Amino acid sequence: MVYTIKSSAVALSDTASTVSDANRVLIQHNANAGTSHLVTLKSDATAGGPAVVGTFYIHPGQDIVIKKDRLFTLEVDSSTTDVYATSIGVEG
Repeated sequence: MVYTIKSSAVALSDTASTVSDANRVLIQHNANAGTSHLVTLKSDATAGGPAVVGTFYIHPGQDIVIKKDRLFTLEVDSSTTDVYATSIGVEG
């Protein structure tokens, strides 16, 4: 697969982020050591308030690509500083 980068990487935090209204997101944990972090995907606020759609853990040095609704948001714990998200396109 080939990925097209559509935005700059942003650090995820406990503030909801649509990651530039992305529907495909590359999520990266840039630490080579340390702990895994819980990432939370929430629905958009226009649907009667945000609700948790799902969660997953990202491990040190790991990256993952997810597909989400453009208005859905991603969040991590307030103490997390090493998880980044980038809007991407996927070809092939």
